[in-house]
Parts: sequence; C-alpha cells; structure tokens
Amino acid sequence: MLILFLAISEVACANPQAADVVPALNGEWELLAMITAFHSITDPNSRFQIRVIEANGQATVAVNPITLFLVVTNDSSAGDLQQHVWRLPVTVARVSSVTRINSGIRIVASLDAMPDINVKAREVSLLVRYKAESGGLKDTITVQRQ
Repeated sequence: MLILFLAISEVACANPQAADVVPALNGEWELLAMITAFHSITDPNSRFQIRVIEANGQATVAVNPITLFLVVTNDSSAGDLQQHVWRLPVTVARVSSVTRINSGIRIVASLDAMPDINVKAREVSLLVRYKAESGGLKDTITVQRQ
C-alpha cells in the first residue's frame, strides 16, 4: 500500500513543465516532410472522405513544384475499410481551390510561366473523378484538364 501511495504521489507531484523527448523517425516517413497543404471534402452521397494532399519534393526552385495526391477513404475502422491513394499526373505552382463535384472534385490551380519556351503563367482546372460500384471504391480515377 505504501508503494502505491508513493507511486501516485510521484505522478501527482511531477513537474508540469517536463516534456517527452521524441526521436526523429529516421527516414521512415520522408514523404510527410514534403506536405505543404491539405484539403478535405466529404461526399454526402457516398460517405467517402476525399483528401487532396499537396507535396513539394523539389530540392531547388523548379517550375510547377507541387505534386498532388488524391486520397479517398470511407474512414471505417471495421473490416469494410476502403481507401486508395493516387498521385495525380499534373504538377502545379499552387492550388487555388478544391471543390466537390458529382463523383469527384475540381481542383483549380496555377501553373508557372516558362519563358524559355514562351509559355505564360496560367490557371488550370482539373476534374478528378472516382467510381464506386455496389458501395465499393474502384481502384482507378480519371483526371481531365480544362
């Protein structure tokens, strides 16, 4: 009983400013270091959570350095969990907006100018659509530039 009392007293009197020391992950999660922005949308018709992740993997200044990833999941913790991740085939300078459309999303983004080849900065709209059949998420998407 005395040992239990001492243990409880030690926890109760612990320094409230003490901190946990947490080591770096040593490259296990390198991709997380590249994430620069995150967008999240819920599809009310299918209960899927749609996320767009922006990642900048360029070591130097580059034209359109942002790579886009689409994550679609039903956020279930049960055996019916469905989740897919796709790397979109377009890199951009910055994302202006992400909005929900029927069975997908619209991403409006800016593209950098490329004066060497006489291309001006411009805006692009990407329609990204996923498919679900019988409540199941298909493993392919379509990406259309507008």
